[in-house]
Amino acid sequence: MYKSMAKGRKTGGRDFKKGHKFSKGGTRLPEHVTHARMINRIDVEKMLNKYSNHNMKELKSALENPLTTAMELCVIRVYIEGIKKGDERRLGFLWDRLVGPVPKQARVEVSGQSLTDVLKELVDD
Repeated sequence: MYKSMAKGRKTGGRDFKKGHKFSKGGTRLPEHVTHARMINRIDVEKMLNKYSNHNMKELKSALENPLTTAMELCVIRVYIEGIKKGDERRLGFLWDRLVGPVPKQARVEVSGQSLTDVLKELVDD
């Protein structure tokens, strides 16, 4: 057997078979873990919805409330900092979880009208 891969020679070991997967797939998560993840996802969506409709004064009062949970504090801080600094990435992070990311591909339909006609219709409306 060869000890190195010098000059393209085989180094030993088994031959790779085409289409062979090395792992047997991930182990299945226990049902209680899957259920807990779903509950957490639902709770986070509720929390994002709850605080997305608050104004800055309401967000600050919720931030000072001693009964506010740690997760709520994190969400509130992201909202406040995003609004103060005008940081689209922070707010985009929350909205991507709430609404979903913007599709990367656009669907285009051709109607037979020229582009100038379509633009005129849009401006006239």
